[in-house]
Amino acid sequence: MNNEVKNMVLGVGTDILKMERITGLRSLDDPFFRKTFTLREREEALTREHPARHFCTKFAVKEAVYKALKICGKHVSFAMIEVLNDENGAPFVVLHNEAEAAAEDLGVKSLEVSASYDGEYAVAMAVCTGMPTMRSSEL
Repeated sequence: MNNEVKNMVLGVGTDILKMERITGLRSLDDPFFRKTFTLREREEALTREHPARHFCTKFAVKEAVYKALKICGKHVSFAMIEVLNDENGAPFVVLHNEAEAAAEDLGVKSLEVSASYDGEYAVAMAVCTGMPTMRSSEL
């Protein structure tokens, strides 16, 4: 029998968003956009054919990651969870500041995300894997 310890699922989060909640915001100068999305996220979205759809799926990913990392009650802003896309268009997450610290406290080694949309809804899922730390048992 193999006694090697493998990574385990530490958290799962999902989110579904009715896109009109965000598409109703008409200006990128709106405080919501500046507080929620990093400059890099905003710039990337504006290169897309449908920026509003892009913002909606990114917001759903942020919510899913927030839940997967069990961040509730911690001082983590959505801008600390940066959602970008690789060369194939697949989303990936870069954690900053308190969001990164929350992942370390949980023992996260990998954070995988997926996002999609259909009609008026965007949906996302996040899965954190790693090895629980002594601190994660206190969360």
